[in-house]
Amino acid sequence: MSITIGYEHLLNQNFGAHCETDKTQFLTYAIGADSVTLAIYEDSYVPYRRTYPMKAEGPDIWSLTLEGSFHGKLYTYLVQRQGKTFEIVDPYAVSAGENSTRGAIVDLSLTNLHNKGENCVLKPLEMSEIVIYELHLRDFTVDSDGGITHKGKYLGLSETG
Repeated sequence: MSITIGYEHLLNQNFGAHCETDKTQFLTYAIGADSVTLAIYEDSYVPYRRTYPMKAEGPDIWSLTLEGSFHGKLYTYLVQRQGKTFEIVDPYAVSAGENSTRGAIVDLSLTNLHNKGENCVLKPLEMSEIVIYELHLRDFTVDSDGGITHKGKYLGLSETG
């Protein structure tokens, strides 16, 4: 007998959009949703969308499989909760459209991410190799001894000398 405690049921889930030549699968996690609908857009600017109702697969997990490749299309989820509908970008999307307002559907086999040869652009990193920097534009450019003309501005980061 198996008992799920907390969020353990989320481990090993393959969330996001997964595109192949013959099908595209969507899997997402939406806490307390009454329903989830997939919305597919042609690009970042077109307001028109095709919608597809998703199926509840377990506690707060929703899925849908569509026939065909949707590579290059953009998508969001319409999450309905307590009579209100929220349009959200998939937090598991591997890419996004302009201004990250819509997730992008990418067939990774068409990219070089799975290329095992010497032309591979990205390689897996060990957690000990990852360095995250945080930079506050104003703090970095406002110092009077910094010699920056455009203090507190993006242009100040591009100055040389």
